[in-house]
Amino acid sequence: MMPSPICYLLVRLASVLLVLTPVSALAQARPLEFRLTFDRQVSTQPFTGRVYVMLFKQDVKELRPGPDWFHPDPFFAKDVKDWQPGQPLVLDGKSLGFPATMDKTPKATYSIQAVMDFDRGERSFSTAEGNGYSRILRRELDGATTGPIELRIDQVYKSPPFIETERVKLVDLESKLLTAFHGRSTHLRAGVVLPRSFTTEPQRRYPVVYEVPGFGGTHWTAHAAAQRDATNVAGIEMIYVVLDPSCRFGHHVFADSANNGPCGRALIEELIPYLEAKYRGIGTGQARFV
Repeated sequence: MMPSPICYLLVRLASVLLVLTPVSALAQARPLEFRLTFDRQVSTQPFTGRVYVMLFKQDVKELRPGPDWFHPDPFFAKDVKDWQPGQPLVLDGKSLGFPATMDKTPKATYSIQAVMDFDRGERSFSTAEGNGYSRILRRELDGATTGPIELRIDQVYKSPPFIETERVKLVDLESKLLTAFHGRSTHLRAGVVLPRSFTTEPQRRYPVVYEVPGFGGTHWTAHAAAQRDATNVAGIEMIYVVLDPSCRFGHHVFADSANNGPCGRALIEELIPYLEAKYRGIGTGQARFV
């Protein structure tokens, strides 16, 4: 029995559709994954530590300190050992992920950035001096179907300089106590706001107020303190100091601890004596408020 003309028509139509269908559509969709490399300009040595990939629905233009605390977009991490320059590294659905694993990433357009955290004691895992990061890539992603995305870590983060003025000064002191505890050079930092009479009365000594800023705050707050004239307290001039409580876990509150080391001792025995000697503090407990 000869095939009918209708059968011939259906076969020819199927052949045409097969030719017109993209190869990618015929292949099985692959879950999202990121393939990372880093350049020798970031590090000539093998890297051991944690690598991150951060996603932002917002069209960001520069490296962020991390995800939004309260409404985080997806981000992922992987701990690596002896990762070599130029060697591909894959982050996928098996990698650490929050709020969900990578394969559950909601379909949307994201800004994508990879970060190598060298973990030198800074508060942020991304915007820390010397960390490596990739240029931002803006792409539509779907955790179930996007497949591999390549990211090249070829940038090195440099912290912005603290801007000093006539009245706002930076104190950056290497702490012997904390350096011994951590086994690496560790610094104490503070922003110092000088009273208005500091330069016109060079023999005068002042009481000192020390502020420990809240979570998220640093010594940079000294600039705001200068604007509100924090050195004038009920008509009495004082030196106003904003301390930097940053540590790798966020905020050490200047308390001695097994995790952060002798931060309280370092403040009392190292930073306060150095600062009050340099900026003419009175130097007694009665003239000091923390």
